[in-house]
Amino acid sequence: MTSTLPLIVVSSGEPAGIGPDLVLAHGSRAFAARLAVLGDPTLLATRARALGSSVRLQECASPAAVGPHQPGHLQVLHVPLRAPVRAGEPHVVISWPIEIDGRKRHSGSALFTADGELLASARALWIELKPN
Repeated sequence: MTSTLPLIVVSSGEPAGIGPDLVLAHGSRAFAARLAVLGDPTLLATRARALGSSVRLQECASPAAVGPHQPGHLQVLHVPLRAPVRAGEPHVVISWPIEIDGRKRHSGSALFTADGELLASARALWIELKPN
């Protein structure tokens, strides 16, 4: 019945922020969906240990591989960090538009140290809602 469940993919957010903690908390809850997190599995495992979380992480190779969510488990679509992100240190976040195609908005973003070292980068697709 996997095909009848909606696929929900959640970003783990800024690695040095509260985002990883929040997505780990989702792992213990029940959802009638195929739930996955975009993030770095090593970062999430480190945060889970620090929080004392018993949520088990499972890497998925693609969105098609994401199965039904089970409380106590969290499926992860791997988005690697290039280098560790240190909480409490200054960082620079930039984003830029790449392309507009109808209602589709393609953009890029990157996270740097204050000295300019690239820590992470991503590309995103936003869909503009149709007016009512």
